Amino acid sequence: NPAELDFDISSVRCVGTVVTFSGFTSGSASDVFEIITEGDTIRSAPFQYTYTSSGTKEVILRRIATNNCSDQIARSLIISAPPIAGFNFNSDNTNPPCAIQPIQFTNTGSSGGDISYSWDFGDGTTSSQQNPNHAFEVTGSSNRTLEVELTVTNTSTGCTAIASQTVIVKESPLVNITDDFGSSIDEFNNCGSASNAYTIDFKDNSEVGATNYLVDWGDGSAVFNGPSPPTSHTYTTLDVFSITYSVTGPNGCINTKEIPVLNITNPGVGLESTGNHLGCTPIPVEIENNFNPDNHSSTTYTLNFGDGSDMQQFPHPPPSTVMHTYTETSCGQTGNSFIAEI
Repeated sequence: NPAELDFDISSVRCVGTVVTFSGFTSGSASDVFEIITEGDTIRSAPFQYTYTSSGTKEVILRRIATNNCSDQIARSLIISAPPIAGFNFNSDNTNPPCAIQPIQFTNTGSSGGDISYSWDFGDGTTSSQQNPNHAFEVTGSSNRTLEVELTVTNTSTGCTAIASQTVIVKESPLVNITDDFGSSIDEFNNCGSASNAYTIDFKDNSEVGATNYLVDWGDGSAVFNGPSPPTSHTYTTLDVFSITYSVTGPNGCINTKEIPVLNITNPGVGLESTGNHLGCTPIPVEIENNFNPDNHSSTTYTLNFGDGSDMQQFPHPPPSTVMHTYTETSCGQTGNSFIAEI
């Protein structure tokens, strides 16, 4: 008696998607199988079929032995229609905008709670929003043609649909400030030797052919505005500043980079604890935070109690004392004690 006939059907069953039939039970190694569906017969591997319409479909698996005796089993499956993928966007490819200008993309296809969206903007960035607003991250001085692709998925059926369109934008000028060695500068840090006469020197390696430079030093001094880049600036007070560095490219597009300047001293901190620290758990301990009141207002303080409990973080100024209850034994730790750090 041959084994009872049965087979498996792949889980994603959508119009236009390959459906695979597998796991055929066999009475002997010489058995031959056929899949019959929609009037078509598949007689050899791979046993696959692509449905062109949705609805309930009948699939018959026929097993044929070497003596030409046969048996068969019929199963029904539901083929789902794919979602609809489509979108438009509010820019004109014949008069492309600068890449930094956000473009609104609007889904015009399927929507609802069981629909998900995956956008690929062609510039290395993606979005899962239904109607994203996107500024392209491309630099240069020419027009850039990008292929934007939207994949719409029905999460209930697994069926997907894809739509793509070409979007043209003007490239943003490259903004690149470097040191004397050509390394890009993302921050000026003078915390180790803060002074009232801190001069920053740099080279501008931004877009070739840039037509204008607009630099706000962030300290209330005059804004730099000229066809050639600046090379230095002196800060006369201790503080944290932000340079707003804007470059206009030969295509008229403007790109801006924010560069922090830290002309402050490194923060001063210290810890002490009061009372007896020996005893059985739980032990409440008062920890004194001996911070420098002149630390900059941007300072944050992270207190690690050393016992594996959650650390605490405070803005400036932090509390002068913090209570913590130690509930675990320190036996076996280095020096048989917990070390608190800030």
